[in-house]
Amino acid sequence: MPVPGATVVLTRGNQKFSTVTDRQGLYEFPDLADGIWKIRIEMQGFVPVDADATIGPNASAGNWQLKLRELAQILPKAEVSTSSPMTPEVSDGTENRATNSASTSEVPSSPEEFNEQPQDQGLVINGSVNNASTSPFSLPPGFGNRRPGSKELYTGGIGAIFDNSALDARPDSLTGVSLPKPSYSQLTGVFTLGGPLKIPYLLNHGPTFFLAYERMRDRNAVTESGLVPDAAERSGDLSGLRNAQGQPVTIYDPATGLPFTGPVPVSQQAQTLLKLYPVPNVPRQSRYNYQTQVLDNNHMDVLQVRLDKSIGQRDQLYGSLGLQSSRADNVNLFHFLDSTRILGIDSRINWSHLYRHEWLVLLGFRFTRLRTLVQPEFANRENISGEAGIFGNDQQPAEWGPPTLLFASGISGLNDAENLFNRNRTDELSLKVSETRWHHTLTFGGDFRRQEFNQRTQQNPRGTFTFTGAATSGNGGSGGLTGSDLADFLLGIPDTSTVAFGNADKYFREPVYAAYVTDDWRLRPELSINAGLRW
Repeated sequence: MPVPGATVVLTRGNQKFSTVTDRQGLYEFPDLADGIWKIRIEMQGFVPVDADATIGPNASAGNWQLKLRELAQILPKAEVSTSSPMTPEVSDGTENRATNSASTSEVPSSPEEFNEQPQDQGLVINGSVNNASTSPFSLPPGFGNRRPGSKELYTGGIGAIFDNSALDARPDSLTGVSLPKPSYSQLTGVFTLGGPLKIPYLLNHGPTFFLAYERMRDRNAVTESGLVPDAAERSGDLSGLRNAQGQPVTIYDPATGLPFTGPVPVSQQAQTLLKLYPVPNVPRQSRYNYQTQVLDNNHMDVLQVRLDKSIGQRDQLYGSLGLQSSRADNVNLFHFLDSTRILGIDSRINWSHLYRHEWLVLLGFRFTRLRTLVQPEFANRENISGEAGIFGNDQQPAEWGPPTLLFASGISGLNDAENLFNRNRTDELSLKVSETRWHHTLTFGGDFRRQEFNQRTQQNPRGTFTFTGAATSGNGGSGGLTGSDLADFLLGIPDTSTVAFGNADKYFREPVYAAYVTDDWRLRPELSINAGLRW
């Protein structure tokens, strides 16, 4: 693995140059004289490297390896001043270090020795003369902390969030009708675990893994209001109809052009569809006479897994897998239950190789798939249109259900979801190459994607009927004094009707190519220019 942030010092005679390695472990010294130089590479936690470096036209790039110290060697050796401030830095010819004019003491080797140490010799850390972090024995062995004698570290977490409407206030009523309090509850749980993957006798040096799982449950009850036909209107008695000014409305017979003197005849289609309408349960207001609570359920599960494995010093293999499943049950004013099921997969695998300590090559593959299924209340269960005598629309079992009804006067329109089954998929192969040289980081690459869109859905298979009252308004009706959209519906005469169905299965394929090049040019520590081109 590259070591960023290491200090590199070159010396020859009285000449001395120093720099720091970048994020790829690379460093450069411009305009060095040819010959042999002394090189020293230091990094906290690693054994320093001292060697000779040959500078010349045909000399190869240096390749130095830093070795990680043992845990016992990393523990600090504190030198504490007890009587006078530290003196300026001095050199002994090999390395620089700060010294004291008084005697020094090392960190004790045991808890007993540490407890016997005079308490006035501790350094001031975080405002405390004797802070516990100065002791090598301050961290007890345990899950997630430093554990003596162990090199593997596992981390994990668990959490839960719960919320509901038990303490919520009841909403105010603007009409005087008591409104039920909306009800909801939500539960979210999260679990994470990460560390080295080891299976005894099977996989002793496995990859590092990270696992995360989230589960969500959401129940939401809301109040729906609507205007529905009452018992008299369902039987054809429209004598109680009034316009916006409170004046009686005259209903004309489209067949004779004369006003109806009794109940309006109710067609077979209207009788069947009226059974789907609920009966009024509250005194009639201007916009509604029916209220109910509908319950929506939403469930979601999310799983994420990541694996990371180093192969030698130049190669790394890593990948991830994400799964998401969501299930929603939605209820409308008519208590039609429509279910939606969504399943998504997102997986990636990448391989990186460091070539000659200058070029970093990254090759990746990604696979994604999204499946969406919507099932309405009556799909494959009951042919409402066929029972009502409505033909000309799609009679396939997957499209069974009532047609959509729209009313101009504000009566709640009858509606339900459309059947849908979509599967989308993407396969992607990508290549990325980057090089860091001087103040430039040059990156170029490309990718190829093959996309699939598989859809099975109709635009308007059950049809839509719109009622405006035009059929029963007579020849000279105006000002809302004649005609009724409800009367048109009872007679089975819509003002407009639409339907759209045919080829439900659609399969699309698309290849996508891309290529790019970018340059990250660091002019100064506070100024960088990032420029690129993509096709």
